[in-house]
Amino acid sequence: MKSTRLRSDEITAIVERRKTIILRPLSAQPPDGFVFNGLSFASDKGLFMPPGTLGTLNNKNSMSIKPPYILGQFYWVRERFAKVMGGEPFGFSVYKSNKETVTVESSGITREKELKWLSASDMEEKDSRIAFEVISITAKHINDLSTTEMMQVGTGNFKVEWDIRYFKQGLDTEKNPWVWVIGIKARINRRS
Repeated sequence: MKSTRLRSDEITAIVERRKTIILRPLSAQPPDGFVFNGLSFASDKGLFMPPGTLGTLNNKNSMSIKPPYILGQFYWVRERFAKVMGGEPFGFSVYKSNKETVTVESSGITREKELKWLSASDMEEKDSRIAFEVISITAKHINDLSTTEMMQVGTGNFKVEWDIRYFKQGLDTEKNPWVWVIGIKARINRRS
């Protein structure tokens, strides 16, 4: 299983079962007349890659744009975390995106334990609580997302949040960039 990183708001949405779609801008925005295996990429339905397809998008200039995830592949999620000793036989992990705290009692006084947060890159698969399978990959203009798809992204005001994140890159919703729409089926392990 491969690892991946998600933003804290995406992790929270998965844990709360609000997120079943991950959106990522295409690494290079296709020019007009872009084609996928002879099909028009500029269709209003976007691009659909059926199960088992590992293809790339190619235009007449041999530009290749690969999706950030592989269809049918399982991924485990790296996130900021802390290891807490005690409790379970070998301790347990808590996760920064949960804004968790741990309390300890000493001499009858209960206090919050200071946690040493580790980087997501320090996480091993055994410490991860989230895994997901990529169940679909499509590409479409961001403004062509359906209301259902926007809800499945799992964030509040989706377009405002997208614009805050991608405006400086010139990928705001007004420019209507192409995005990968990655359908996921998440599995959450451990305490969350």
